[in-house]
Amino acid sequence: AYLFQFDGSNWMQLAKVGPSGPATSARFGLSVGVSGSEVVVGSPEDDTDPSGVGTLEDSGAAYVFGDSGNGWIQKAKLKAADAGFDDHLGGSVDIDGDTIVLGSRRDDATLDGNQGSAYVYQRDVQSGVWQHVQTLQALDGEIGDQFGAGVAVSGSVIISGADLGDGLASDCGAAYIFRRSGEVWIQEGKLTASDGALSDAFGNFVAVDGKTAVVGSIGDDIGVTDGGSAYVYHWTGQGWIEARKLVASDITGHLGCAVAISGTTVVVGAYLDDSVAVDSGSAYVFSP
Repeated sequence: AYLFQFDGSNWMQLAKVGPSGPATSARFGLSVGVSGSEVVVGSPEDDTDPSGVGTLEDSGAAYVFGDSGNGWIQKAKLKAADAGFDDHLGGSVDIDGDTIVLGSRRDDATLDGNQGSAYVYQRDVQSGVWQHVQTLQALDGEIGDQFGAGVAVSGSVIISGADLGDGLASDCGAAYIFRRSGEVWIQEGKLTASDGALSDAFGNFVAVDGKTAVVGSIGDDIGVTDGGSAYVYHWTGQGWIEARKLVASDITGHLGCAVAISGTTVVVGAYLDDSVAVDSGSAYVFSP
């Protein structure tokens, strides 16, 4: 993973970081998150058994890096204590301050068959050690939902997408909001698209900033098959409401393949857009 910093005029590369141990075909760098001077990097095909003995194929992991003042160093490697074969922990990651959330879309959770989970880690204030504090699952989770496909955290709010969850239609996708109450994260709401349809993949990518959440829907048939879209939701104080649907001004491919929000600005990726050449990809910026 490559770290860059804006110096006022240009983005300068600060460092290149990688896992401290062997990680052949571990897909380190598939997902990343940054908060202040710390970075979390997902490695969803990491094979390390959390017991430290042997391997556990594609159980997944995530690494935390920090600026030591003399360079960027690995501060932690996060594994699920109940890791299982093909869980893909770290397929999605995010960090905000002292909270890290890792998606594990293929975790069998309480059911068999990719129900999915999201793991929450909190930094101990005194020791600085990252500790697993809770595993999140949808209250109405079902086999194959892939909860944890996309995850994001902002303050006391976590959002986790389940791109094969049920909304207006079967397997159209859903996203779940959790809010911290004391030391416990509690499901606050379920977000679905008002026009959701089969195979929309709503929830494959998510983002949240304060009272606003964004959910990608890469399989939405806008303009063309799988043209894609993204939905914006606002917290009213009483619940989360769908405020706007974002679509490209031109025909695109898989809009919503990545989403990010900061303040009132939303960026949505479209990795199959024919902007420069066939499937060269692009990103769309939206503001109110």
